[in-house]
Amino acid sequence: LSSGVAGGDFSCAAPNGASGTSLLQWDGTDGSITLQNTGLNGFDLTQQNGQSFRTLIESDQPTTIDFRVYSGSSMCTRTVSVPGDDTTNEYILQFSSFTGGCSFTNVGAIEIFVNMGSNVDVLVEFFATYGPVPTTPSPSRTPTPTPSQTGTPTPRNCVCQCPVFTCEVFRVDDEYVFYSTFYDYFFNFFFDFY
Repeated sequence: LSSGVAGGDFSCAAPNGASGTSLLQWDGTDGSITLQNTGLNGFDLTQQNGQSFRTLIESDQPTTIDFRVYSGSSMCTRTVSVPGDDTTNEYILQFSSFTGGCSFTNVGAIEIFVNMGSNVDVLVEFFATYGPVPTTPSPSRTPTPTPSQTGTPTPRNCVCQCPVFTCEVFRVDDEYVFYSTFYDYFFNFFFDFY
């Protein structure tokens, strides 16, 4: 079995005749596979209307992936069945679809647990929180009196600035770092990769 993080992607593979699991864990900078269920210091995933996770996953064989969120001693889980069609598939995992008693407003750890049967290759290309894009209405124009009426007002274009959220996993100085930007809010957490 092999697994690793490169170019912002998490990949894991099992050869013919072997099976096992792979775990990607964000739980602070403890340097251990032992779960620190408060390692992310009660991070609020619902900030800026976050309602779900968005992830892009590819697999060459059918498999399942468990997404786990820890809040103190409570855990929520959502299992995703990946078809094994060798194409990248998008999954929107609503927080309300997770089973268990965790609080998405007080997150201490996140795990992605991949079940790997014989000869399966899995690639997680993207993982982020996701929610509706807030819209700000453009201010209404106040008519000003003019000497003559023009009949039809000049149309205005509405320009919306969409918030930015990216999630990358990359290696820095032999440590793995989870980096995310969410609506101009930056946060950095170190995590253990095993």
